[in-house]
Amino acid sequence: MLASAGGDGTIRLWDVASHRRLSEPLTGHSGEVDGVAFSPDGKTLASAGVDKTVRLWDVAGHRQLGPPLTGHIAPVYGVAFSPDGKMLASAGGDGTVRLWSNYPIDAYIRQICAYVDQRQAKRIWQRTEPTIDYRDPC
Repeated sequence: MLASAGGDGTIRLWDVASHRRLSEPLTGHSGEVDGVAFSPDGKTLASAGVDKTVRLWDVAGHRQLGPPLTGHIAPVYGVAFSPDGKMLASAGGDGTVRLWSNYPIDAYIRQICAYVDQRQAKRIWQRTEPTIDYRDPC
């Protein structure tokens, strides 16, 4: 599989053997996408955008995982995962490199807390991310 970043704000996933697109373009960035990187296990894709965000994508489900990661004050030009997949680095036009640890957990925490009360949080967490041990997000 190959991921391509686009000036039109989309990300496309391709089957390298057949040269065919695997799904509709992934959308979410409000501007050009300048970089993409697969996690070491191939399950997650990170994207860097001129909209100053890093976004995480579920490769199999072709959907965004949680809200965008924010903190850069200028366009984000590149992303890279650590070899063990536990850290994500993003490089921005603001001259900084940001390190994100527990990035899927942090994204889920923000998403869950924004929409549900604590009684519902555990059920939603376990349904959306059964491989990560539950911890009270709010």
